[in-house]
Amino acid sequence: MHLNIIIKLALIIFTSTLLINCGFKPTYKISESEINQTLVLYSIENDAAYEIRQVVNNNLMNSNAGDAEFKVKLNVTEKEVAVNVKSDGSVSEYRIEALIVFNIMKVKDKELIYSAKTQGFANYDVSSSEYTNTQLRKNALESAVLEAIQLVRILVQSKINE
Repeated sequence: MHLNIIIKLALIIFTSTLLINCGFKPTYKISESEINQTLVLYSIENDAAYEIRQVVNNNLMNSNAGDAEFKVKLNVTEKEVAVNVKSDGSVSEYRIEALIVFNIMKVKDKELIYSAKTQGFANYDVSSSEYTNTQLRKNALESAVLEAIQLVRILVQSKINE
């Protein structure tokens, strides 16, 4: 009986050690020490709102125009959709959808490397205060754009490191 428990315990320890030391590395992990993010120049090509531009500029590291090896052209759009409509026709919840269409190009020969779309979503509840609604909408927009920008950053880094 005791031998059976000792064998099971040894097997669990061996399996745990094997799994811990297997060298697994997440595919989509972004680490500033492993990826040279200064190779990329990001630019918003359309007339995006100020809040959108701020989120993009705060979350994507730009290199100097002369040092960049890649240019990423972003086209950012937003859409607000009513999620919950009451029986009297008033809206109690909105969804903000941020869509980013982007192209990755080599700076030297202007060759298109990759083109894709990413989306981010955020909901907010409508309040009776107009000021509160404005702030809630702004926060939801920033959250939706941030979600989409994070996907852009992952895709860009994976494509330029191929």
